[in-house]
Amino acid sequence: MRSTGQFAAFLAVVLTVVGGWQYYLWTRLVRDPAWPQPYGRLATVAIVGAMLVPPLVIFSARYMSRATLHVIAATLGPLIVIAIAQLMIFVNTFTNAEKIPLAPMRTFLVLLNPFAPHLSSELWTTLNEKFNDRAGDITDQSWPVHDERLLIEDEVEIVVQINGKVRDRMMLRIEATEEQMKAAVLGNPKIQQLLAGKTVGKVVLHL
Repeated sequence: MRSTGQFAAFLAVVLTVVGGWQYYLWTRLVRDPAWPQPYGRLATVAIVGAMLVPPLVIFSARYMSRATLHVIAATLGPLIVIAIAQLMIFVNTFTNAEKIPLAPMRTFLVLLNPFAPHLSSELWTTLNEKFNDRAGDITDQSWPVHDERLLIEDEVEIVVQINGKVRDRMMLRIEATEEQMKAAVLGNPKIQQLLAGKTVGKVVLHL
């Protein structure tokens, strides 16, 4: 709100200064010499148009910049969050690993570079020194390409609920039938313990 008021005051000052200057030109070039018509009208229109151009340019540039910022933020904001979340999944996956392969680590650093360029560059240099690797700078690397064959999921996570409360989560083969799913759930030791001495009235599968 404050910035809008300041901009309005600035615009008023610009209009006053430019308007006074344009009025001076009009009186000196159009009114006093008494140009014959229609030259006088044409000169007046040209001077008024020249007066309006600078404020319009300033106004449009300011709000076009603001609109551009909002569009970029609205478009890339959610995507950046998703990208960082995927990088965190990688970190969590390898946190407790005894050994981390070099190739996935290098791919991770290349993906991290747009978000943390200095950190990823330092880690890349450390890997080069540790493994005597001549991979070059991280900025010279090509962007990683995913393998479609490795994206095919063969398992799916199912949530097991008893009386509406989540009791466990299980990974089952994606081609498992309903009967196989039921058998796997009822054969789960944790579920068996919770159902001990009870009769299963109804099993519902939400696929």
